[in-house]
Amino acid sequence: QPPSVGPGGWEGYCGQTAICNLAAMEGIFIPPEQLFWPCYDMTPGTRPGTFVDCINSINNVGEWEICYPPVSSGSNPILWLHSQIHGVGGHPVAVLITTPDGQLHWVTVVEVKDPGTPQCQVVYLQYGREDTMSCAAFEDVWSLDETVLGTIVQGTGVIAGYTTICQVSPPDILVDQPPSAPNPDYVTVGCYPGDEPHDVWQRCRDALKDWVVVDGYVWDTSCEDIWADSSISADDWRWQACNDLVQQCIAQTNAVCVVNTGAAGCAGCRRRKMTLVDPDSDYCPPSESSTTAYTSSTYYSSMTESSSSVYTSTAYTSSTYATSPPETTSYY
Repeated sequence: QPPSVGPGGWEGYCGQTAICNLAAMEGIFIPPEQLFWPCYDMTPGTRPGTFVDCINSINNVGEWEICYPPVSSGSNPILWLHSQIHGVGGHPVAVLITTPDGQLHWVTVVEVKDPGTPQCQVVYLQYGREDTMSCAAFEDVWSLDETVLGTIVQGTGVIAGYTTICQVSPPDILVDQPPSAPNPDYVTVGCYPGDEPHDVWQRCRDALKDWVVVDGYVWDTSCEDIWADSSISADDWRWQACNDLVQQCIAQTNAVCVVNTGAAGCAGCRRRKMTLVDPDSDYCPPSESSTTAYTSSTYYSSMTESSSSVYTSTAYTSSTYATSPPETTSYY
């Protein structure tokens, strides 16, 4: 999570960081800074409505919406939170809480351990690290009832207690539906047993970093330079052009993997690493039948192929999650 910016830490980047963590769990890697303008609104931090609009503007992360546990019916919100992660189609969620100093703050909940017991703990990501909190304490800060600020904000009708961002439909990702045979015009980089989604992504990115984008104004601008330029946002056509190439490379690499191994290969395993607490949860097991990795030196000669953009950039260095602890207090 980057340091807060603006007067008094007006923009804390916790909302953007939560979006990046949710996207990373689908194999889409974005630095939080790239989402400053796509997630911008006039309020301090990121309102829930802005959060949803921002994450839904990113291709291949599925569809997200604001959701709430049915507390009015007397149900246990922590059990509901557990079901959001572990139920059919489950996925980690973003949750709005209050911090000890009374600020609103977005975190990414990746696990609820021992639900319904006194040992129950919520595992969540914030500030570039993984933290835990007792379920009772987490429910208090999630309800927004523990601070005067939370009560005032709820009274405005803009934000309510137990605000959560949930995935309502999974992404329609090309790599989960590989073509029946490899396309020889696509770059491939090899897929190996035990690969994680980030491994294939990094190989594709390395293979395509020297590809040159010509925009009529700046000549010989490589994808590597574009990815490294913080002034080029994720909705810039040059950024998307380079990431289209990465998307196609990932799809082709997975397709080749399927053809060569006669098994699932590395397709369909993008959501496997959901928590650092149990790194083996939801893993796609390595294929023992895979003995040959396919590689190719074929590179793109044109941008005629169409593909949904994948917003990618510098890889997160802590198991694909955002790092760099903030220098100032984060506001939501």
